Amino acid sequence: MPDVPVRDLEGWLDYVGGVHPKDWDLTLDRIASVAAALGVTRAAPLTFLVAGTNGKGSTCTYIDALLRASGLRTGLTTSPHLHRFNERYMIDGREPSDDAIVAAFEACERARGSTTLTLFEYGALVALLLFRDANLDACVLEIGLGGRFDAFNVAERDVAVITRVALDHTEWLGDDRETIGLEKAGILRSGIPAIIGDPEPPPSVLDEASRLGASLYRAGEDFECGAARALVRGSEGAIEVSGLPERRLPDASFASALQAVAATDRLPDMAAIQSVARDVSMPGRFERRAAAPDVILDVAHNPDAARLLAERLRGEPGTPTIHAVFSCLEDKDLEGVLEPLAPLIDAWFVPQLTGARVRAPETLAKDMAELGVAAPTACDSPHEALASARCGADLVLAFGSFPLVAAVRDAIG
Repeated sequence: MPDVPVRDLEGWLDYVGGVHPKDWDLTLDRIASVAAALGVTRAAPLTFLVAGTNGKGSTCTYIDALLRASGLRTGLTTSPHLHRFNERYMIDGREPSDDAIVAAFEACERARGSTTLTLFEYGALVALLLFRDANLDACVLEIGLGGRFDAFNVAERDVAVITRVALDHTEWLGDDRETIGLEKAGILRSGIPAIIGDPEPPPSVLDEASRLGASLYRAGEDFECGAARALVRGSEGAIEVSGLPERRLPDASFASALQAVAATDRLPDMAAIQSVARDVSMPGRFERRAAAPDVILDVAHNPDAARLLAERLRGEPGTPTIHAVFSCLEDKDLEGVLEPLAPLIDAWFVPQLTGARVRAPETLAKDMAELGVAAPTACDSPHEALASARCGADLVLAFGSFPLVAAVRDAIG
């Protein structure tokens, strides 16, 4: 067995990012062999796998909360993180310690032999190890990219969920919904429930579900969710959930999560479902920070997510003056993200950020102006952008990327 150097968590994160020559290398061959050596392809007796362009994280979070409300011990993985790598993994609602994650990295390193792994493959194996070793009842795994070749696709699953399918990561997944949908449908399996949360899924998703013989549940046909009522399908027929309070995360995510859990006959009682609907939230997902003025933080970073964000902003009472703190990464569709939100925003502030693929504020502000955004202001820091945006605003919206939301959350304190 190879010697494994002693490293802290930051040391491991630096190390694993350079083991494989490519950041992305879409094949399951490497991780499948290491996962088999570790014995982690079955991480929990009940496993949910969730793919999609938008709504994955909120759907996973709702599934996890519903399962825990039913009395199950759960593992949840979502990505990327905002502030700490540990945020990617939750065991019964709590982050694992640095030491636990380091031990999982060490186990991966011993098991891989001469096989090189990407950072994302290491991260998936860490999740599967943590969850298996915690002897959980269930785990919920969020696909990171696509589905067919995502590292989590080596895991055995009992339910597969596909949320909204839209254009993002087109350099890897294809440049139309049909192609992207087929990649995401790679998580479907014969005979297991396939929860399709997109009300208008690409035909490729439905065709693949039919070809495989998956047990199909479609939004708008087999399940639905309104303001105060939801209808899902269990093994013994329709289940009506009533008296639902207003939710902080999207209704579509709540509906898909309800149906995913109902398909396993593990829904909690009505009062518990109502509590989940009322209480569950996620950092950076239409997260409202009470202040003067209020600040809404949202990681929306593709055109589809921006359209959904615009719909929620239109639901704000009155006609508030909205100032935006905004930045998006170099590989994102700037015009597509700005188009639905520009009519709602009265002033724009673009901060300097740190990290890979961030755009310089002066360059981004210039590009925004060329796309018709009136007088975007480049700022030296998130603190400066936030302070400027607060002046004269009824509401501040901070959005466009995970690094932007993380930086503004830090600036708020």
